[in-house]
Amino acid sequence: MPLVEFSYNNSYQSTIKMASFEALYGRKCRTPLSCSDLDEALTLGPYLIQETTETIRKIREYIRTAQSQQKSHADKRRWALEFDIGEKVILKGITNQGYTKVWSSSKLSPTYIGPYEIIEKLSTVAYRVDLPIDLKHVHNIFPTS
Repeated sequence: MPLVEFSYNNSYQSTIKMASFEALYGRKCRTPLSCSDLDEALTLGPYLIQETTETIRKIREYIRTAQSQQKSHADKRRWALEFDIGEKVILKGITNQGYTKVWSSSKLSPTYIGPYEIIEKLSTVAYRVDLPIDLKHVHNIFPTS
């Protein structure tokens, strides 16, 4: 386990553009292969504080950039769906939540089920659906995304 932790802490993180150890301590981690770095002097004072502040600023900028890229990518694939009361919808994503209790095997359970009628609009993204008795153990509120 220590080797796994060591390799994770020293692996390059694309979000912050450096290893997490380097981001935390401001220097690269010493390994048995880099024993020549033992004579490096530790600089204290305003220079160290300034360097740490600059590293934190860079990390925050990298994280902000990565989050905006992820959001723009997610927004390209997302569109607003709105339904009215009384419309019928087909549901997806109940396979492991309890729909397999109706069928004996999860391999043979269908991907989509329905159509079921919308009986209540709770918000712009949540609807209450009229489910049959055999699905009484499944929650009847579903989001649209």
